[in-house]
Amino acid sequence: MTVASLSALVLDQCFNQYTQHRSNPDLKDLGKHFQKKLALVNQTPWLMATADDLRWSTTTGDKPNIMTRFLQQYIDKVILVASERAEVYQSFIEVIHLIKPTTILFKPSILWQVIRQAFS
Repeated sequence: MTVASLSALVLDQCFNQYTQHRSNPDLKDLGKHFQKKLALVNQTPWLMATADDLRWSTTTGDKPNIMTRFLQQYIDKVILVASERAEVYQSFIEVIHLIKPTTILFKPSILWQVIRQAFS
């Protein structure tokens, strides 16, 4: 539902861009413009879903690359830290609910706690 809502917002923004200050707007490139913007919105939720699917041996397709495996392990550690630290939990929840970008899980205060967790 969140992705659908974000997609509707992108469509509204694109439509407004094309119609603003024009009495007879040319909408022929609207679809292409919208699809490019939509791809950016869908990138994070798609990666979140598919990267997790790759954990299972029954998943068909390419095996996860080294970056995907690293991110899976990192997120596992974030979840462990989040179970003990309210601020990390809050950031994690904001990311999975698509309120904040995934990059906040790599801010120094969280990164440091994850590193400590990994070596404890």
